[in-house]
Amino acid sequence: MDREPEDDILFETDFGSVRIVRYCNKLRIIYGNLILEQSHIEFHHFLSKLRNLSSYVSDIRHSYYRKFIIRLKKYTGQMSFDSKEVEQLYELIGGAHSMLELEQMMQEINKPILPKP
Repeated sequence: MDREPEDDILFETDFGSVRIVRYCNKLRIIYGNLILEQSHIEFHHFLSKLRNLSSYVSDIRHSYYRKFIIRLKKYTGQMSFDSKEVEQLYELIGGAHSMLELEQMMQEINKPILPKP
């Protein structure tokens, strides 16, 4: 998928990217052949699921498990990832989340301070 003119790359790794789709205020996650477009709330929910799964993968001997399944209410299907893909996707989504927080802090810093009356 080509970059849309109204998309801004929020975060990118060797495995994918997260873009801000300005016209609809959504986040587009591109990872391998997976493309998801999510609201900020859905994105945070997905991050939470990935954080839990990544922690689980790190804590267990994940070599016994071949695939992990993630289901999101918005989508009818399910996504299946191996442990390496879980880590890669978590790195991508976690990095994008950090950039969102940084962008929010920068907006707060740039707010004009009104003089006290």
